Amino acid sequence: MNRIFSAHQIQERFQRYANVNAAVEVKIKNKDLFRLKRGLYSDDASENPLAIANALYGPSYLSFSYALSRYGMIPEAVYACQSATTLKNRSKEFQNEFGRFTYRDVPAAAFPYGVQSEGGILIASREKALCDLLYLLPPQHSLKDLEALLFEDQRLNRDEVLSLSWEPLSFLLPRYSSQNAELFLRWGKKHHG
Repeated sequence: MNRIFSAHQIQERFQRYANVNAAVEVKIKNKDLFRLKRGLYSDDASENPLAIANALYGPSYLSFSYALSRYGMIPEAVYACQSATTLKNRSKEFQNEFGRFTYRDVPAAAFPYGVQSEGGILIASREKALCDLLYLLPPQHSLKDLEALLFEDQRLNRDEVLSLSWEPLSFLLPRYSSQNAELFLRWGKKHHG
């Protein structure tokens, strides 16, 4: 159950106290309340970090290597909750008792597509997470360079990438207007006919 509260909601909850801010600080010190960031709190020590990721900075959804790891497309676990945002023009990072949360922009033309809800948590589909990652990675200049980047440097599982659904990829990739997206579109056509 989502137990995340805004500063306004906290003010209402503690309005019976003469000094609301002091009461909040005591609750935080006693671990009865957790500050997620300035103006955002939880009173549940077992709050789902994925729900926190969606709430900290938005609109956003989980993506990039974090989502690819969850889908078993890369062998390593990714411990920071990595999320995509749009139109922020800067990356953002938060650290709190629940973990590390990072946010990076993707193009507005691509942002709303390929996102699904898993138990109320917004996360990129496998195809979308790969497109988002391609957008962040340094631009490559050949298919050979792109393959090295994806399958050696990023350690993506080639069979998993080949098993992705080509229809959403061919819809999503042009929306990124990036060199890597164009190269991957060529790579996909070569392997999917």
